[in-house]
Amino acid sequence: MAVGGGLNGWRDASTLQQRLRVLHAFGLDDCDFVSALGEAGATMRSVRRWRTEVAPMRPGRQWQAIDDVGALVRVLLGSGVYDAAGALAWVRSRHDDLGQERPLDLLGSGRFADVRAAALSDISARQAEA
Repeated sequence: MAVGGGLNGWRDASTLQQRLRVLHAFGLDDCDFVSALGEAGATMRSVRRWRTEVAPMRPGRQWQAIDDVGALVRVLLGSGVYDAAGALAWVRSRHDDLGQERPLDLLGSGRFADVRAAALSDISARQAEA
């Protein structure tokens, strides 16, 4: 899998479709998006359509979920502790600080603050080890 070095184009991504494309180019796939959308509801088919063809006219809850994913990835990359591959692994893996849940799944249930806190705790621990 090709993994980009960052979220190139995130600042200029002003639509849900553009943000999905940036995150996809970074390395997240449609299955990751379905997990992150959780309560906002989405199927693989709808996410693929939003990314490649047309996004929902009013992407309220979908926008928030995808923005949360982007914010989390930016926290991980901005720390200097994680590279792109490490950030992808972190958002897809189970963590003790999250009760053995995956960050993407928790983002899908609206728990951004919990996931961000776990990421910051992990970053601090890794920085202390270095």
